[in-house]
Order: sequence, then C-alpha cells, then structure tokens
Amino acid sequence: MGIRLSKFCRSKLKEHCVKNMKLNLGYPEVINEPGTLDSIFGNLEFGENHLENVLQLRRFKTRYFFNRLWYGDSDNPISQISLKTNPFGDNARYDYTKNTVYLNLGLLRSPIYFYSEDIPKYLRFGEISFLVRQMSHAFDTTGCFYDGKGKMWDRIWWPETLVRKYDFYTDCLRTQLLNKTSIDVNNNETLNTIVGDIGSFLVSYDSYCESGTITTKENKINSPRFRVNTAVSNMKDFGEVFNCPSQSPLNPSVKCNLL
Repeated sequence: MGIRLSKFCRSKLKEHCVKNMKLNLGYPEVINEPGTLDSIFGNLEFGENHLENVLQLRRFKTRYFFNRLWYGDSDNPISQISLKTNPFGDNARYDYTKNTVYLNLGLLRSPIYFYSEDIPKYLRFGEISFLVRQMSHAFDTTGCFYDGKGKMWDRIWWPETLVRKYDFYTDCLRTQLLNKTSIDVNNNETLNTIVGDIGSFLVSYDSYCESGTITTKENKINSPRFRVNTAVSNMKDFGEVFNCPSQSPLNPSVKCNLL
C-alpha cells in the first residue's frame, strides 16, 4: 500500500507542477505590444564618444536592474523583460518563482534543433533533453520548496511519504558525489545540477560523453564527464540496455532515483 501510495503521490505531484508550468521562447510576449520598447529604451541616447556610450549603457542597465526589483512580479514590462539574457543565444533556464522554462531562440536552430523528420531518433532525444532538464529543476533541492504556482514554502510542501523519499534521494546523491569528487556536496547548486541531469536522462534515455579539458576539470560543477556518468549510473535502463556489469561504476547496486 505504501509503494502504491508513493507512486500515486509522485504522479499527482508531477502533474501539478507540469500542468502549471509555462514555456517562454526567446522573449516575453509583452515585447510585441505597441510602446513596450519605447517605454524601456526611450531615454537611452548615444553620442559619438564610444567610451561615454559604454558608460551610459552600463548606467542604464544598472538603473533598469533596480527598477525591476522595485516593480517585483507585477505585469509591468520592466518586470517581464531582462536585459541580462540574449534572446538569440543558446541558453535555457528555469525560474522557480514563476514556474517557467525560458529557452533562447538559438536553441531552436541548427545544429541544436533540426526541423527535418529524417534525422535519427537519438538526435531527437538530444533535442528535447535541454527542455526536460530545465523542467526537472522544479523538483531539485530548491524547486521542492516552490509549488506549481511559484509560491515558496518554509518547508517541502509535498506529502510526508515523498519528503522522506526525497531526503533519502538527496542523501544518496551526496554519498555518491563524496566518492567521486572533492567539491562541496552540500552546495545546492551542485545537487541541483545533477538532479536536472538525471531528470533529463530518465526522460530522454540517451546521451554522450566527452573527455574533460583543463577548463572543465577546474569547473567541476559543470564537468560533462562528471555530470553524464552520475546521471546514467542512476538510470536502471541504461545498465540493462548497455549490459553494464553489476557493481560497475555505471551500474551500482544503489541508485539515487526520485522520478
């Protein structure tokens, strides 16, 4: 009964978060409304002096940043449009307070995204993985304190049976990370990165690994080899499909799995 209840609660929890989740492609819709850009950039003027223009732009962005803090989460365009991100870039992020996934338009262009239906299925898995990864952050060590409508609670708001399972899940990951790396495993940024990776692997089912460069080894939180191996080693199907021996690094007996 406990197992069935746990599965039922997990199903309802995911349904609640995903049902209320929003997707923002490139830039907010409000940017297309008449007068929006004029209201934001109307007072920004440039001259012939390059240095003065750079300083003017920096001052403008600083004032804009504090204006966004002032307006908070209102419907004002200033609250919805950030000058920190490039809408044509190749970045994706998840906003806990808005339960919204933001995808830059660069992610919807080749070589990341292909419009042809003739490409192999494994590339299709890769295409959706960046979206699934951001959605998975709704269940990481920060997202678990926010409900599907972006409200933050002072404790994990899930049913108690899931809270206990989640505590075991995060402790399991910390134990694994302690044996693999010297980074601070109590750092939520580290765990959140891994939780997002595991979530995308469970849904996408396929991925690749590359050798780490000096830069990636220094920035261990985002090391491709470290992130990929941790994600696939916690995936039961990966070990079965690729015939990984039991107790091997990519097929340990204890797997940290929340979904």
